Amino acid sequence: MNIDVPRSGAAQFTLLLRDVEDGPVDLTGVAVAIEFRNESGDSDTIATAGVEANDDVTGLVWTDQANGQALVTYYGSDFDALDGQYDVVRLSHKIRFTKAGDAPLLVFGRVNLLPE
Repeated sequence: MNIDVPRSGAAQFTLLLRDVEDGPVDLTGVAVAIEFRNESGDSDTIATAGVEANDDVTGLVWTDQANGQALVTYYGSDFDALDGQYDVVRLSHKIRFTKAGDAPLLVFGRVNLLPE
């Protein structure tokens, strides 16, 4: 999943998680953690976001938790500390869904941080 985020704005997308048989994944009781890293493979985490089970926070709102749906917003201002305000900065992101007793579900992708 690749997302373009303007430094002076935001990018919003809906996550709709489905199982291998195309049924919805119940996210009730799931905690979510989001990490951003340099795409070059640097292991340092640049920014993080998270949500405890069943809570809405800035950046992630459960729109239909029982059917695996959440609205996610990445804000350009979250990356103000990064250099390259006038260049495209390529990052990777990982979204981890964790529920007690289950293996974590991971979603990976690229974030292109667009110049001002």
